[in-house]
Amino acid sequence: MSDMHREQESPIRAWLSYYIDGAMTGAWQNFPITREELEGNLGGVGVPPDKITEMLDTVYETVIEDLDRRLPRTPDLDELNYLAARIERMSEHEQLVFGAAVEANIHCGSLTELINLTFNPNQYELYPGDFSEKEFGGIMLEMHTNDYTEVLERLRNSDDPLEHHFADYVERLEASVDLVKYGRLAREAEDGVLSSNGYLLPMVDVPAQIYSGKQDIPAEYRLTDVTEPERKPSLLAALKAAKAESRAADTARLDTPEKKAPFGPEL
Repeated sequence: MSDMHREQESPIRAWLSYYIDGAMTGAWQNFPITREELEGNLGGVGVPPDKITEMLDTVYETVIEDLDRRLPRTPDLDELNYLAARIERMSEHEQLVFGAAVEANIHCGSLTELINLTFNPNQYELYPGDFSEKEFGGIMLEMHTNDYTEVLERLRNSDDPLEHHFADYVERLEASVDLVKYGRLAREAEDGVLSSNGYLLPMVDVPAQIYSGKQDIPAEYRLTDVTEPERKPSLLAALKAAKAESRAADTARLDTPEKKAPFGPEL
C-alpha cells in the first residue's frame, strides 16, 4: 500500500471548511486531536467553538489507502477523532488487515462500521502479496492439485495403460484451465478478496459488534460533547439484573409465612 509509509504526522488529516459571517474559511486538522487544540486551530481562522460541528465539506489525506474515499463529507468529529486514535494504536499487521478491508469496502459504510472494524483485525486472515487475478488462480490451482499429487504419481507409474492415460489426461486439463476464472471461483467460494496488501479471508460472516455508537467513545476522544453519555445496560447485565430480581423475589416469598385459612366459618 503506497500511502502506508509516507511521511504524515497523523492517521487522518482533514481540511474542514466553514461559512462564517458571509465568508468561506477553513483549516487543516490532524486527527486525533484534543478539544482544546481543535478549538484553538479553528478559532484562529474565525470559527467559534459553537460552530465547529457545522462543516460545509471535508477533504481528507489518510495513511490508509482508500480510507479517504470511505469517510463522510460532513463527519461526526467525535467519531472521526476516535477512528484516528484507534488506527494510531494498531500494529503494522493490523493496519494492513484494516487497509485490505477498506480497499475492498468491507464493513466500511459509516464511521461506526469503520471504528468497529478497527476492533476486529483478528477476525480476518491476510496472505501478503500483490497478486494479479491470473497469479492468484495459479496459486489456488497448485494448492488444489497438491491434494492429489500422490494419486497422479501412482497412475503415471501404473502398469495399466488406462491409468497411465488418465494421468496424462488430467495433466492436459490442468494446462488448459482458465486461471483468472478459477481464481475468481475459488475466492467466491470462501468470500475472500484480493487487495494490494494481499488475499484477505474473513473468518466470520459478521465482525463482532464491539463499537455501536458515540456512547462507546471514551471521554478523552470527544471533541463536541465532553459529558459522559448515559450508557444502556448490556444484554448480559440486563439478564443478570433480571436473575437477581427473580432470586430476591423467591427469597422474600420463602421468608413470608403463609396465612392459614381459619377453621370453620368466619364470624
